[in-house]
Amino acid sequence: MRNISLFLFGSAVFIACGDKDTEEPVDTGITDDTAVEDTGETDTEDTEDTDDTDETDTDDTDDTDDTDTDDTDTDDTDTDTDDTDDTDTAEPDPLDVDDDGDGVTENEGDCNDADASVFPGAADDTQDGVDNDCDGDIDEDYVDSGVTTVDMLSAGDLVINEALQNPCGEYTTGCSVDDTAGEWFEIYNATSMDVDLNGLMVTDDGSNAFTVSTSLIIPANGFLVFGINADTATNGGVAVDYEYVDMTLGNSTDELILSNASGVIDEIIWDNGATFPDASGAAMSLDPAFMNATDNDNGANWCEATTTFGDGFDMGTPGTANPTCPPPAPPALSFAADVSPLMSQYGCSACHGYMGAHSTVMGYTPGQASLALVAAGDSSQSYLYHKIAGTHSSVGGSGSQMPKGASPMSAADIATVEQWINDGAQP
Repeated sequence: MRNISLFLFGSAVFIACGDKDTEEPVDTGITDDTAVEDTGETDTEDTEDTDDTDETDTDDTDDTDDTDTDDTDTDDTDTDTDDTDDTDTAEPDPLDVDDDGDGVTENEGDCNDADASVFPGAADDTQDGVDNDCDGDIDEDYVDSGVTTVDMLSAGDLVINEALQNPCGEYTTGCSVDDTAGEWFEIYNATSMDVDLNGLMVTDDGSNAFTVSTSLIIPANGFLVFGINADTATNGGVAVDYEYVDMTLGNSTDELILSNASGVIDEIIWDNGATFPDASGAAMSLDPAFMNATDNDNGANWCEATTTFGDGFDMGTPGTANPTCPPPAPPALSFAADVSPLMSQYGCSACHGYMGAHSTVMGYTPGQASLALVAAGDSSQSYLYHKIAGTHSSVGGSGSQMPKGASPMSAADIATVEQWINDGAQP
């Protein structure tokens, strides 16, 4: 192998030195080498540039992808969609609506959005059993003053016990006060607590009504007077505690009804004299033995007042306790049912024929007496009474006690004849 290489090398040298024309191939060879090398370098550089370009493009593409998929843009789009949904389609939360107009919603702490007096910050100083300020405590600011509100009363806690519905009547000569100035009525507090009557409703069965609209204290077991006119110079001199309007008291029949938010506390209905008194110039007065809201329904427990007040014309006891009513008068007696049987029993009519009939009894005058036999309405001026009582000699009579020749009348029977005469000597 070494010999062959030397031979080739020598041939090459020989050719180069012996013929100058062969220099062009040498130049071409150099040029070819250079071209190959340049081309190679250029290709290499181009390849590298292409790689750089590819890398740059790829990076740029990545950046573009980052930009296209940017979360911020997507979030903005979502946010816009949410805003559109809230504005156009969502209903308001009912708890954000102030239903009672007190300026506070349920979401803001209003614990009763149907009551404008209940909301955070409201006063909670009344004993009403309500948490007015929504703090979980009930009536925590209430201070017990010993006064009960009218709405805390039950039926029977107040009692209507006196009423002057018709001033200036037959007992009041010279009186000039009429109904529009002198009517009044009185109530009694049957409880052991002072009561503020603010809010008390007073009505009848018709259109007459008023409501106490200010603080008005009636003391425990005390009295209070309501009147149509509080001026003592024009109302007959009655001291009125509360002047009302829109209420009149009927002279013949009418009603008075006391009520609070829970219902009727007391009421009375007078009946044109059927059971209740029907006086003018004198108040209807409830007997203190029946001072309750049940017994005052019975007209038999009332009587006409007999004590004057104020100007001294009308009668009643406004502002103070009523006196006891006088005992009821016994039922009216008649001659036929009560007296004639006694005249027969004791033999009076057998001896004196005129004693058998009312007409003859009433028209007879004993000749020996200075009195009529019967003076209707006055037994002291009736000879018959003195005769049976044994007192006839004191009034000009003579003879023995009637009935003659028989046992005298019993005291009870004498009292019956006396009452009959004093009641008017009815037939």
